[in-house]
Amino acid sequence: MRKPFSSEGGSTRESSEPLSRQSLSPRQRAVLQAADQWLGTPYCLGGTTQSCIDCSAFVRNVFQEAGIQLPRTSQQQSKQGITIPRNQMQPGDVVFFDNDGDGSANHAGIYVADGEMIHASTSNGVVYQKIGAGYFGVKFLVCKRFL
Repeated sequence: MRKPFSSEGGSTRESSEPLSRQSLSPRQRAVLQAADQWLGTPYCLGGTTQSCIDCSAFVRNVFQEAGIQLPRTSQQQSKQGITIPRNQMQPGDVVFFDNDGDGSANHAGIYVADGEMIHASTSNGVVYQKIGAGYFGVKFLVCKRFL
């Protein structure tokens, strides 16, 4: 299983260079630490607790724990914040995906670093996952900054 983000000077993530503690703002650090507390939580549509959670509730709850209020659904969330070009994403930005091809956001995750996000996966619950050229690369819709 994936190692969580560490507040002790960076990341204990296995697949990438450590995130320097100095390179993260306090809010970025708070969001990533809050997100890690949800690792392994099962997915369920409409879920909002650590018993089971869906993607947009995961994003909303993580940001709420960091003191930032967001709407409940990924579609509502994607209409707020500052739009960020994909090549300028930073840790703590929220990435949105159009999984059903209707042109609107229906999946969300939190960008961590190095092409990776943490999100509530329908098949695996809250996990880290690459968002590169695979499934999520094709379904990528927009990135928003709330920090």
